[in-house]
Amino acid sequence: MNRCAFLVAAFLVVLVGAEAGLAQPPTADVSLLKLAAGAGNTMFEFQVTDLATSFFLGDHYSADLHLQLHDNDIVEVPTPGWFISDIQVTGVPYDLIPNGVTIHVGNITGVPFVTFVNQPVPTIPAPGAILLATMGAGFVGWLRRRGTL
Repeated sequence: MNRCAFLVAAFLVVLVGAEAGLAQPPTADVSLLKLAAGAGNTMFEFQVTDLATSFFLGDHYSADLHLQLHDNDIVEVPTPGWFISDIQVTGVPYDLIPNGVTIHVGNITGVPFVTFVNQPVPTIPAPGAILLATMGAGFVGWLRRRGTL
């Protein structure tokens, strides 16, 4: 086989492979933002349908996701001491799911934004602590009435 025939055959194999779906599927960009005031060094774990591994974001961190054009779940794994207080989505249709959102990625224009907002879980003092605080306040009041304090 001469060189020219070989190059033509190689070109046809590449062209047929691209037509057969070997080319990369189209994707859409989605921007994910994490807000968790007072989180310090706490990192929050996320799982996305199109991604093989999970990833972590801290307070005011963001990630640019390249997702295929189908429904994608974006889920935040529960973090001890924190709860999701709000999920805001702009620029793409979506449905809320437990601990996350399903975004309906299609032929979109612009960059959709998904924002996860977390708050710390409120702490409730133990009943013993409330009892001791009440006893202490009563004891200080008794000392003031006696004039010793």
